Amino acid sequence: MKFRTARPEEALHLADIISSASGGIVEYLFHDLVPGLTPVELLSKAILDRESVYCYENILVASDSEKLYGLMLAYPGEKNVLPASMQDFLMESRVSTLKNLFMFMDGYGLYINSLWVDTSRRGTGLADAFMEEACNLARREGLSRINLHVWADNSRAVNFYKRHGFFCHENCTISYHPLMPHHGGKLLLRKNLGQI
Repeated sequence: MKFRTARPEEALHLADIISSASGGIVEYLFHDLVPGLTPVELLSKAILDRESVYCYENILVASDSEKLYGLMLAYPGEKNVLPASMQDFLMESRVSTLKNLFMFMDGYGLYINSLWVDTSRRGTGLADAFMEEACNLARREGLSRINLHVWADNSRAVNFYKRHGFFCHENCTISYHPLMPHHGGKLLLRKNLGQI
């Protein structure tokens, strides 16, 4: 198994993984927006858009010749805005519910949008290896910290990030919705990397 940049032909599979890892955000934003297209299919279009922060070029995957075992979507935090192509058709009420996530920009930090490890590889150190890759990427970009949002009720993920030196920078209120079945909103976690 090795790390590599995602490929355009994997867009639909990548979108499915990111949707699953989002804890309902993708479903909430994109359900019933375009007749005949599922939320995953809509996200896959953003993954194929080279102008989008969700572009496959910003996705690092861990794979062997047959299967993806992990994924990290990360980019400079100053670019953490909804792509114009998405803003054109998303409902304002849905975007405003999640404005704390989409409005967070940090010119000094790498933003991890999604981190996922297949259940068969959890506990093997793969997530730790992704964290090391994130630190390396931030340093290569000249960034001095890493930011990410995590559901407050996802104690396993919160504990994992804290073990890697992240601390809670801000609580982001997100009202409960059946498509986003979480309580406590999201936490903005930050890890300082020191001088670059």
